[in-house]
Amino acid sequence: MAMLFNIDLKLYYIAESGLSKEEFNFSTEESKMKPKKVQLYIAPDGYFDTVYEKSFVKSAGICQSLVLDVKNCCL
Repeated sequence: MAMLFNIDLKLYYIAESGLSKEEFNFSTEESKMKPKKVQLYIAPDGYFDTVYEKSFVKSAGICQSLVLDVKNCCL
């Protein structure tokens, strides 16, 4: 799917040596759009979760606080 949609994919997983990473760069220069980047962590049991940059997590936390404050104010 990543190849079909021109997505740069990073997979993180736990190996014998610790946390490891595999990168797959499927974006092409022919695409006029900025390449999309996706980071996933794959757990040993096969489940996966998205990995976000620290700056995104901080911004999301601020947005969540605002939403909760508005919600609590209006109830």
